[in-house]
Amino acid sequence: MRLLETSQGEIPLMQGFVGSTIPRYAILSHTWKDDEVTLQQLLAGSAEPSLLRTKAGFHKIQKTCELAREERKLEYVWVDTCCIDKTSSAELAEAINSMFSWYRNAEVCYVFLDNLEPGDDLKTKLPNCRWFTRAWTLQELIAPREVVRAVDVDMAYCLLGIFDVHLSLIYGEGMKAFARLQLAIVQTTPDLSIFAWTDDQVPCPPFAGVLAKSPRNFASCGNIELARGDSPYASFAVTTRGIQSDASMLRILDHLSGQPGVVLTTLCHDEDEMIGIYVRKIGGGLYARYKPNYRRSLVEKLTLATTLPVRFPFHAGFDPVVGNRFSALRVNWGQLVVQEAMPRSHWDFEPEVFFGCHAISKGWCAYIAQGCMPVSNAPGVRVNLRLFLACFEWNMGLPVVVLASLDYLDLVRSMLLQSHLDHLWACEVFPEN
Repeated sequence: MRLLETSQGEIPLMQGFVGSTIPRYAILSHTWKDDEVTLQQLLAGSAEPSLLRTKAGFHKIQKTCELAREERKLEYVWVDTCCIDKTSSAELAEAINSMFSWYRNAEVCYVFLDNLEPGDDLKTKLPNCRWFTRAWTLQELIAPREVVRAVDVDMAYCLLGIFDVHLSLIYGEGMKAFARLQLAIVQTTPDLSIFAWTDDQVPCPPFAGVLAKSPRNFASCGNIELARGDSPYASFAVTTRGIQSDASMLRILDHLSGQPGVVLTTLCHDEDEMIGIYVRKIGGGLYARYKPNYRRSLVEKLTLATTLPVRFPFHAGFDPVVGNRFSALRVNWGQLVVQEAMPRSHWDFEPEVFFGCHAISKGWCAYIAQGCMPVSNAPGVRVNLRLFLACFEWNMGLPVVVLASLDYLDLVRSMLLQSHLDHLWACEVFPEN
């Protein structure tokens, strides 16, 4: 590791250190521009100091040395532009794989924000600094024990240290490096949340590989945490076909298509809901990511009653489940079966009722129902129907209902729906007792 001496002098001297001989040092985090100082230019600077003084990048080096010397009494600093020989591919690869630990072991990290001027309003100017738009600065923000703001990418390689993995550097491979990074992570970290990404492109393809294409795919994963338990992990093996895992899969009824589906459990949760991802078999033992723009909520957070509520027993004539709630709504769709209900926390699958939160709230609910209905004037003819129903303000009285078909309404379906509309559904609202 090369370090610059902070002792007063026009051109900082450079020394090399290895292992336990590395002294205490400060480190610089900044965004590169065209006029940076390279290792070769700094070494030749003693003969031609005037050339270094004309470079804007030299001012950053001088200021870092000054701050480290005067504020922290440190004798050495590290600056990436001039402490790495970028003409050596081997040294560059070693430096990139060691970068996170170098920032983590520094006594202090000085941040140079090149488009923030003294006196600027930090509330409006700071979020717009270039430093926050560069991927490399992410590890430079979280690795050091202390980060100090002075005044101022490779998307995959800059994340190596954060996940404590190593990669060979292949510049020019583009986002393939991010795929290699994910493969390296699953071989060292048995954490299924790496598959909990979503694809927000419009339109989103129905199938995708299990690896994310970009860190942007993890933008909605900020609240994801591992489930608590004895073994919240899975084992992985990377093969020529893909990633083998002993993770569990659940068979569910897909709420969009009404068809059976398979969900891979991620053993992690987003706030109160356990989450999984849709997968679909595309070959012998081979699965692809299905509907990559969507994550499936698997389990709702529940509370087990230690004692029965004080409203028990119920008034005569009331459903024992319904009677203990402030209000409840049951919708009977005859031969149609509810496929997906929202909010899940207030839906009871067994008696197919929604429970109200409290007496003064304006209850709302929505669900998708599906079934095969007979055509009354055409014996033996049955038509599939998928309907969306939403009810509002139902615990204030009779609900306001919104009904829509999720399928194209051809003449037969339209006539069937119209003929059954008057007796197809019936609402029962159970008010507070």
